[in-house]
Amino acid sequence: MRNTSEGPGFDLDGSLSGSSIAGGITITMTGFHDGSFNQTGTGFGLNSSASTVEGDDTDEFDENEGFTFSFDTTVLLQNVTVSSFGGSSAGAISFDGGSTIASITATGMTSLSDTQVLQGTVLRFTSTGSGSTDQFSLDSLTVSAVPEPSTYATLGGLAILGFAATQRRRRNQRNALPA
Repeated sequence: MRNTSEGPGFDLDGSLSGSSIAGGITITMTGFHDGSFNQTGTGFGLNSSASTVEGDDTDEFDENEGFTFSFDTTVLLQNVTVSSFGGSSAGAISFDGGSTIASITATGMTSLSDTQVLQGTVLRFTSTGSGSTDQFSLDSLTVSAVPEPSTYATLGGLAILGFAATQRRRRNQRNALPA
C-alpha cells in the first residue's frame, strides 16, 4: 500500500490507523483486532495483538485480521492486488456490516467491477483464512474519483456557450456576404 503517485509514499508501519492522499483522494484506514499495520517494501499487513487471532510479525494478513477504510469523495473501486503465501488464503472486501463486494481467493488481481462507494462509506478488508498459514499481503487497491454533479453542469454549460458562439459566428458570416 505504498502511495508512489505523490511522493515517497505514506507510512502506516506501527500505527493502528492513518490517512493518505493519492491522486487527490484521501483514504482513511483503521486496523482491527487491536493490531498495528506492518508495512515493508514488499508487503502490507497487520500484526494483531488479540489473543483470538494469530499474532505475527509479518507484512501479511492472517486469520480474521483486516482493516476498515473510507474515502473523502465518491469513488469507483476498480481492483485489488494481493500476494498469497500459502494455505487456503482468502479474503473479502465488503460494506462494513453489509454485503460483500468481492471475495479474494487467489494470488493476483481481483476486479471490483467499478463498484461505486459514496463519500464516507466504511468498507472492510478482511482475511477469511482459517489458520496461521492462510495469509496474504495487500499489494494495491485501485480506485478512481467520480466527478461531482457540478462538474457535469459546468461542462454542459461550456458546451452550450460553444454552440451559441459557433451559431453567432455563422450568422455573422452569412450576413457579411455581398448579395
